Amino acid sequence: MAIYGQIADGVIIGINKTRAKDVAPEWVPIPEGVQIGWIRDGDTYVAPPAPDPVYRAVTQVEFVRLCMGAGGMTTAMLVACKNDADMQAFWIMFDLAKELNKADPEIEPGLAALAALGYLPNGAQAVLDGWPV
Repeated sequence: MAIYGQIADGVIIGINKTRAKDVAPEWVPIPEGVQIGWIRDGDTYVAPPAPDPVYRAVTQVEFVRLCMGAGGMTTAMLVACKNDADMQAFWIMFDLAKELNKADPEIEPGLAALAALGYLPNGAQAVLDGWPV
């Protein structure tokens, strides 16, 4: 059985597996394993780059769990950082938030401050890397 692909603008838009000897000219032989969406570059076929992940918003509890899980924050650290004068602005913004998005302008600086003050032993990046999609 032969495998044929239909290509538009260098992208596989259709695949046809057939035993037929005659196929329409818009169908060209392609290697096994090539899938719809793959890109043809000369005689080479490559998978498209993975799309950027879409991160979901988290609740305040989920955010604290991220800090505790991925970030390594303990319950003692959580209590201490809640009472830390250097973190008061962070907690005001936190309390005002209905949900937190990874892209919110306060998230990265807030996590960096938590890490700098020793409340995220695993670092701010660990929390960002653990953010759910």
